[in-house]
Amino acid sequence: MPARRKGRILAFQTLYSWEAANRLYRAVTDRAGGSGRAGGPGRGRGPGRAGWPDRGRGSGRAGGAGQAGAQAALVTGSPEKPAGLPELLEFSWLETDRAPEILDFSRLLIRGTIENIGEVDAMICAHLKNWDFSRINEVDLAILRISTYTLMYQRDASPTVVISEAIGICQEYGTDESFRFVNGVLDSIRRTLKQKALPAAQECAAGPGPK
Repeated sequence: MPARRKGRILAFQTLYSWEAANRLYRAVTDRAGGSGRAGGPGRGRGPGRAGWPDRGRGSGRAGGAGQAGAQAALVTGSPEKPAGLPELLEFSWLETDRAPEILDFSRLLIRGTIENIGEVDAMICAHLKNWDFSRINEVDLAILRISTYTLMYQRDASPTVVISEAIGICQEYGTDESFRFVNGVLDSIRRTLKQKALPAAQECAAGPGPK
């Protein structure tokens, strides 16, 4: 398996666990009457292997693959704030060593996605049809987030490759419907970004007007 594919899968697994922990943390604090929202910088538990989605165990958009395991591994007992970005990027929970190029590429995707999470989520929301953002399960959402970040901010990346990689991860970890859902959203985002880029490219190609 190519190093970049492995890096994408590691980034997907990390963001999946991060989101699962955030959702549980919010639910626990809401029930307890707390007002804190997880997701910002803060110390907490890194995602353990039990928090990673299992291959082929998705249960539909309303629930992510291995969701119960992720929640148990990431937040136990009192409502503990999930890991912040520095902890995520350490990969201290990995049980086996990974090649430096895999870790570096995965860190690039994780950092970029989380640091631009507002813009990334807004782009996803704008391209959902007859579906609410809050109903996207953690598996599909993690794949959408890293892929949308790549389409938006890594402009040298081939959109065809980005979407193809997303579909491959969906088919390995998601539900039977995941790859169609993710493909539809990402292709719509791709077309939007292409339309926005065209006027800028035309203006650049035309150069400055006569003085």
